[in-house]
Amino acid sequence: MHTYFVTGVSGVGKSSLLHLLRERLAADRYALHDIDDRGVPPDTPESWRAEETEHYLRLAISDVHIGRELALFGTTHPDETVACPSARFAPSPRFCLLVSSGERITERLRMRFANPMYREFLFRQARIEPEAFIREMIPYQDSLRSLFEAWS
Repeated sequence: MHTYFVTGVSGVGKSSLLHLLRERLAADRYALHDIDDRGVPPDTPESWRAEETEHYLRLAISDVHIGRELALFGTTHPDETVACPSARFAPSPRFCLLVSSGERITERLRMRFANPMYREFLFRQARIEPEAFIREMIPYQDSLRSLFEAWS
């Protein structure tokens, strides 16, 4: 049994992959979750990602008893994940970092933020405009890649 973490920057395709796998994998064998399934608070605090990861690690622990593996889709960091209090009790973690070209990420995010609802969510959560957010994703992807290389 494992706990799977599918991570990457915004716009890389995590949610698209999640939807595809939900259609193809048996729900009694795999519990598939998006890290923001429970919502993202306004002015999202730095602690939010670790708190949500802890929540899903606890779910993974309880799912072991029914033979179901958990996969969490969202931006997670391996070092933060293994530092969570429940990490040592959860099924062993497996990480998958999704990467894409800067052009593709930019294209996907511009399509997303063409919807006023998503622009509003972004501003409420991070107090940033879409173009500024998009510009941050490529350096962040490089940073995540380095983090994963150093961690593995």
